[in-house]
Amino acid sequence: MYSVTDLGVGGYDSSSQGRDYYALNDLGQVIGTTVTSDGSGRDQFIYSNGSTTNFGSGVTFMYTNASGQMVERLNGDSANSQPQGYVFREADGSTHAIGGLTANDTPVGIDNTGNVYVTTSAGGPAQTSLSVLRADGTRETIASGYTSLGVTAVGPSGQIAGLAESTTPFGIVYQSFAHSSGQNGISLQGPSQVLDQEHVTTAFNNKGSFINGSQVYNSLDGQYNKSTSTLLPLSSIPMGSIFSAMGLNDAGVVVGHQYNVFTYGRRGGDALILMNNTIADVNDLIPSSSKLNLFDAAAINNSGQILAFGTDDADGKSHIYLLNPSPASVPEPSTWLVFGCVAVFGYLRVRRGLSISPATSR
Repeated sequence: MYSVTDLGVGGYDSSSQGRDYYALNDLGQVIGTTVTSDGSGRDQFIYSNGSTTNFGSGVTFMYTNASGQMVERLNGDSANSQPQGYVFREADGSTHAIGGLTANDTPVGIDNTGNVYVTTSAGGPAQTSLSVLRADGTRETIASGYTSLGVTAVGPSGQIAGLAESTTPFGIVYQSFAHSSGQNGISLQGPSQVLDQEHVTTAFNNKGSFINGSQVYNSLDGQYNKSTSTLLPLSSIPMGSIFSAMGLNDAGVVVGHQYNVFTYGRRGGDALILMNNTIADVNDLIPSSSKLNLFDAAAINNSGQILAFGTDDADGKSHIYLLNPSPASVPEPSTWLVFGCVAVFGYLRVRRGLSISPATSR
């Protein structure tokens, strides 16, 4: 069972611009965006140590690691002489420049040692590269010579995965790619003439497991588990529905959502959890007195906390929640699950503001 904490930040941003940057780390910190009460804008927030701070639209918290370090984008405000660019936020809240970052670099992730990964585009058809800016200030190019490199996941130990786009005499070719720390270059799969999400890794854990693949329909017999060479059961997913996995922790627990293929959007679905080869609706694991409908589980950390989105019957509006497990519901790391999901790309626009009300528990 899970207790529920409403992060007190207003509405969940379901747009493609907002969905990509929600994150939960092993300290129980949450970063993300919230729709303002009048629906006219989006604000960025950090939840930490039981309270939530609204940072407005001046910044975007893009990525965080297990120790609370973050990559932050300064969105710029010329009227208030605020610059554009990227900074590194330490766990204590202090910020500093990202060493080695150039004007053409875009951060795409951070690992648990504080290394920042960037893509660099010079504007040409084969002028995009992928590099790591190490915590010691050095820079290393991982891959170069691509039309674009869309990074879909950066793992805790420097694993990287995504989609590489190349321009050939026969047209545009997409290939999924992977990179491990210490590897020379990237490993490619494909090619494909379409934007192929099916074979792209979208999350890693510390145990060598990963989420791989596209959304999974229940018409399949199961999804192949690349770590244990087994098929995972999908019998609990209703006919005509899709399961999309969003998060994976070291205990092999997978969280995500399912929704009917005939219902547009995620809000017609339910937040799901896969634990020890069993699929459960997260709504069945919270107190019935909470009167919530959780439609998406976006992330899970190694304490078993779950970042979830849902609606509250009391006001009919969407909210952002942190689910805290009872000790008995945190599994031992015995079964490593691998499941599929679709990665999303996008950027946030948020507004600088003040601290808002502390989170509330249910």
